[in-house]
Amino acid sequence: MSEQGVEALSLLISFFNLRRVIGIVGMALPLVLLLGNLFFGTHGVQSSISAYYYTGMRNIFVGAICTIAVFLLSYRGYEKDYRWTYIAGFFAILVALFPTKPDIPELTFQQNLIGNLHLVFATIFFSSLAGICFWLFTKTDVSKEELSDDSHKGKRARNLVYKTCGGVIVASILLIVAVSQLPDGAPVMQIKPVFILEFLALLAFGFSWITKSNGNIKFLRFLQDRA
Repeated sequence: MSEQGVEALSLLISFFNLRRVIGIVGMALPLVLLLGNLFFGTHGVQSSISAYYYTGMRNIFVGAICTIAVFLLSYRGYEKDYRWTYIAGFFAILVALFPTKPDIPELTFQQNLIGNLHLVFATIFFSSLAGICFWLFTKTDVSKEELSDDSHKGKRARNLVYKTCGGVIVASILLIVAVSQLPDGAPVMQIKPVFILEFLALLAFGFSWITKSNGNIKFLRFLQDRA
């Protein structure tokens, strides 16, 4: 293989690894926050992932979100598709910099304003992640006629995964909005529904990126195209 070929292969591998890292960090974040706080913190399960900002896991939360943001801002897809990841990365940083409202009886004007901005930024962030699944990851240079061929069965399966993950993210956003309208004393609030829904959204986000990484993962081999 020529020197240029080796360099191109190295860049391709790095590209796939970048996708995989984004996926792993996204999937691991809720679990790390949950377990880390239970083992090393004095707080119980928080009402949302963002609420871990006010626990001993604050640095982990901010660091992980910023890591995801940097990776998203560094990502390049099809031509102008990087706009999707730019939006996601930019608003991920804002999610980290503008914390959610603290769980205290009386909020100051500043805390209330920053908390409301956090909700807006988080909604845009998750919406852009869904957009990446629906419109960026499903793109291909293969025509619709060629895509229906058995040799591209893996791509069709991957597209189904991407759309499913995008659907999970959108459903999570809508359910979070619905839950937010419930009174604090509602029985369902005892199971921390916002945390669960955000957990599911991040799992979907991470799984879509791991699928896109084209990694040689045994249980994902059915998603690979057959030559």
